[in-house]
Amino acid sequence: FLLRTKLSQLIIAGLIITVVGGFIIGIPGEDSGAPAGGNVLLGSGLALVGAIAVGVYFIIGRKLREDLPLVPYIWLVYTCGAIVMSVVVLLSQTPVTGYGASVYLLLIAVGLIPQLIGHSSLNFALGYLPATYVSLSTQLEPIGSAILALILLGEVPVSQQIIGSGIILIGVTIATIGQSRK
Repeated sequence: FLLRTKLSQLIIAGLIITVVGGFIIGIPGEDSGAPAGGNVLLGSGLALVGAIAVGVYFIIGRKLREDLPLVPYIWLVYTCGAIVMSVVVLLSQTPVTGYGASVYLLLIAVGLIPQLIGHSSLNFALGYLPATYVSLSTQLEPIGSAILALILLGEVPVSQQIIGSGIILIGVTIATIGQSRK
């Protein structure tokens, strides 16, 4: 509504279905995969704040990408992100030295692969697709992560995660059909 984008009924249905799938994955239960004794309310609250922040980020990004090419846009966004994270590290007094070389290599890999490839792809898409659709596609990230965890770490998802992931896939598929009909 902020960019006055009209959403089809299929896109709205897809959004609602993906939220239901995410809720099923996230609700605590014996088969949820959530660690026992965790603060579920805090985790849910932080997830909600994060989801709102990502939504706002995509809405602003969609508007900015109308006028800015990809490289200047991601340079601006990633520089701002680095500055904010530097301030957080300084204020929290988190040590940034004293770790082994393998830790620093993993940090570089985490910065390069998901950030430059994954997030830059999303920012590229914002120049051509509605923010709602780009945001919806991020619902596939946890599913991809679960598949990678299964392949690389042998971590088998519990039934609640599988069911929620299936529902998310259905929602994204419905929204994709709705987007392609526009």
